[in-house]
Amino acid sequence: MDKNFIIDQNMINYIFSHTNNLHKVQKKLLKYNEKLGHIKKLQISILQANFIQFIIKINNYKSYLEIGTFTGYSILSAALALPKNCKLIGIDKNLKTNNQAIMFFKEAKQDKKINLICNNGKIALENLIKKKGKI
Repeated sequence: MDKNFIIDQNMINYIFSHTNNLHKVQKKLLKYNEKLGHIKKLQISILQANFIQFIIKINNYKSYLEIGTFTGYSILSAALALPKNCKLIGIDKNLKTNNQAIMFFKEAKQDKKINLICNNGKIALENLIKKKGKI
């Protein structure tokens, strides 16, 4: 993104006015992450998640790739913005947080859209390239 792109209050208001209110599972996930202590810094902010949804919607995207999924807040946010027939791939090497993320995806009924790969990012991307992105 252009480093001169300024997100002022008008832009923040515009983003929030063109995105959904938080889903009940997003709220639950955020609450869960609050209990994780220092590591919760790996989660993106609500504004960032809404910005992802905004970008997805205005560009009518049908797929999403995320490297570093943590407990799944950002990819869940993307899944909620994408249509039912879309494809999302999340890559994260932490089995514990992947399993937690999958539980949130199932609860939000978004698990059929999301393929979560537990592996090193570089290796997972190389494997996806070999498969030409096919899941």
